[in-house]
Amino acid sequence: MLAQVEIEIAVDAPVAAALHELGVLRMELCADLACDGLTPSRDMLQQTRRAFPGHLAVLVRRTPHSFLAKGQGLADLVADILMAKELGADSIVAGVLRADSSIDEEATLCLIAAAAPCTFTFHRAFDRLADLTAGYRLLRDLQVNRILTSGGASTALLGLPVLRTLGSIALNEGGPTLMAGGGIRAAAAMQVAQVPGVVAIHRSGMLAGALDAEGIRRTLEAVARA
Repeated sequence: MLAQVEIEIAVDAPVAAALHELGVLRMELCADLACDGLTPSRDMLQQTRRAFPGHLAVLVRRTPHSFLAKGQGLADLVADILMAKELGADSIVAGVLRADSSIDEEATLCLIAAAAPCTFTFHRAFDRLADLTAGYRLLRDLQVNRILTSGGASTALLGLPVLRTLGSIALNEGGPTLMAGGGIRAAAAMQVAQVPGVVAIHRSGMLAGALDAEGIRRTLEAVARA
């Protein structure tokens, strides 16, 4: 079962060729991972698409440490999505909250429409919601394809109880697939991958500004051996 769990590696540097050599099949490209990721530049996206034959997810966000977007801010996100699609993105990672940390349904629907036919992942803005189970069902109604979440905790390991609840809903009621992320390394990946309903694991591929090739290799090997 664990060998079938996808592993997505998030990076903010031109390391796509190295990821491919490591055997990574799915990556998320962004800028500025230190502030939870922003939209990558056109040049970075072009370089990455040329070098990486696997699934390329592109994170779209303009403002550090904020998930709000209205007016021109929302228009900028739509423009970023269209750029990512033009340059070969396979999926879009985005999402918008209101000031009260609830899901901005209208804005999120706008981004989903712009992303089509690419699949749409609602990013870890999800973890700021007051009620994650209600949020999951709302995103299901909006036809989000996937949710990236730590279960509302600082790490996915600490969020395991909530991940189990969300996984149960996904399996029994249907809805977005679950990608667990947040502080995941090799040992944690093995534990999180055992949660029913979690179909993918997301971890940073960077360490101190450089590619964490050894950490990625250990994560891939740990899940493959399990």
